[in-house]
Amino acid sequence: MLVELLINMLDMIIRDHSPTVRRRHCDHEREQGKARSMKDYFVENPTYDEVTF
Repeated sequence: MLVELLINMLDMIIRDHSPTVRRRHCDHEREQGKARSMKDYFVENPTYDEVTF
């Protein structure tokens, strides 16, 4: 009796649970951002130098 009640409750929970939604892929272009940061800050003639800060 108790086992059947628990099984029924679990079935109701599983049935009522919303389906999983897949997340969208968002390309953040991290490699290009890293290259841009290196170019702007960490080269011999940076875009933004010490005076700027």
